[in-house]
Amino acid sequence: MSDLEEYIDKRRRLLIEMLTVGAFATVLPVRSAWAELPKRLYSGNLISEGTVRVNGELATATTRITARDTITTGDNYAIFVLSGNAVLLRANSSVTLTPENNNLEVIGGMRLDTGGLLSVSRLQQKRIETPSAIIDASGTGFYLESDADKTYCCICYGSIKVRSRATPKAKPVEVVDSKHHDRPLYVYKDPKDGVGYIEDAPFIRHSDAELKIIEKLVGRVPEFA
Repeated sequence: MSDLEEYIDKRRRLLIEMLTVGAFATVLPVRSAWAELPKRLYSGNLISEGTVRVNGELATATTRITARDTITTGDNYAIFVLSGNAVLLRANSSVTLTPENNNLEVIGGMRLDTGGLLSVSRLQQKRIETPSAIIDASGTGFYLESDADKTYCCICYGSIKVRSRATPKAKPVEVVDSKHHDRPLYVYKDPKDGVGYIEDAPFIRHSDAELKIIEKLVGRVPEFA
């Protein structure tokens, strides 16, 4: 098994374990029962296997995510669910949410400053920003990784319009319609020799198993399944 396959398998098993009552109980208050989980999760509770900070403060079992928070992970993942949106934030990552029409229950956009995230949403349009890319996503599933120089973007299903932050708004804009990880991209802050600002990328570091599980948390099944 390759390092990538081992990584994906480990994440898949960790997420499956979180769907048991015992795993949720380590984050939610002890008085929560399985029957209460859907309501509690839909209201924005946080699931994590380790240290997470929300707006700089250490998260606790009762921390509630809103659509105006900054969530930062250490050497662990975090999952949060908010009004039909589910986000899996990778280790050593930081994302800032923005609300839809000032509604703190609905994520209208996000800025991934560093690290990686997998997101599913029922909203028709979402603005996602990184240090190197601006993305308008329509549909339900995408995976991002961000560092100072480039962004990895896979629209797992749905459509995106993406451009480098360094380029004028009108060009170049890459449009991708995807049914199942059809065309991942790298988006560069500065043009890469012989490539420009955007180039095709491989499928890396996320899985259908993860997508199925976070869709399940918001009561859906991805179309490819």
